[in-house]
Amino acid sequence: MSIIRNGLTRKALAGTALAALLLVGGAVAVPTAATAAPVIVTDEVNGTVFRAKVEALGDVLIGNTKKPTQIAPFDIRYSVALGTEGGIVTDVSTAQLTLQRVGSTSTRRYPVSFDDGLRIWGGIELPPTSVPGKYDVGLEVTATVKRGSQVTTHTVDVPRVKQVLLRRDTIVRAEISNPDDTHGEPGTLTGQVKRLRVQYPTGIGSYNMAGGVTVRIYHATGPFDGDKATYVKSVKTNGAGQFTTTVRAKAGYWKIVPVGNDQYVWGHTFASQGPTCSC
Repeated sequence: MSIIRNGLTRKALAGTALAALLLVGGAVAVPTAATAAPVIVTDEVNGTVFRAKVEALGDVLIGNTKKPTQIAPFDIRYSVALGTEGGIVTDVSTAQLTLQRVGSTSTRRYPVSFDDGLRIWGGIELPPTSVPGKYDVGLEVTATVKRGSQVTTHTVDVPRVKQVLLRRDTIVRAEISNPDDTHGEPGTLTGQVKRLRVQYPTGIGSYNMAGGVTVRIYHATGPFDGDKATYVKSVKTNGAGQFTTTVRAKAGYWKIVPVGNDQYVWGHTFASQGPTCSC
């Protein structure tokens, strides 16, 4: 028995997550692909401090596992909140997000407009044929801040405020040859790993066999991500995306995890061994 799981964050939750993160304070940090909290950038001039709190989330392309299908665009979700210390913002003359794939020299710019509360949130769509990997999200803002009779122009120009990942889906299926054994009998664990490929320029995606992928094998107490899992071994897929390995029967679940990277997510599945709950 193979129980398919994936670790994808649904786009429907992205807006809620961004709105919640805007309410969380944070210190200035060096942004990385793993940074979860908003990043605050500041500009201090003439006793006033202008700040921008920025959050951005990457995306994962998923497709129809049964047949090639048109793939929806990448959707980078973002939110920005402006504020000051020692004055009030009276005008924002320039405001745009920038996007640059790590390793590329090309920068894309996306003008944005803030609401009366000096906040903005939304999404940047990129074609599904875009090269997956790390992308730097930057911010360019010019604002006027008034403090009494003093008027100061503040500028924020940071090419990398946040770094996000744009990745494609990975799926894995697996089964154990002796699912009813539980007392150390040798069994064969077999499976196949597939990854989403997107054709250029059509944007048609299909799941193709993924060779040379490292697959980590764990023994877990249950078929859920939060269940305790103990590492057993690692194997690699062959040219057809298949793997085979021998394990000793033990009641519980075999958790099979193809290792992901900057371009493909980590997939995983479970194969049950022995009596399992059918609820």
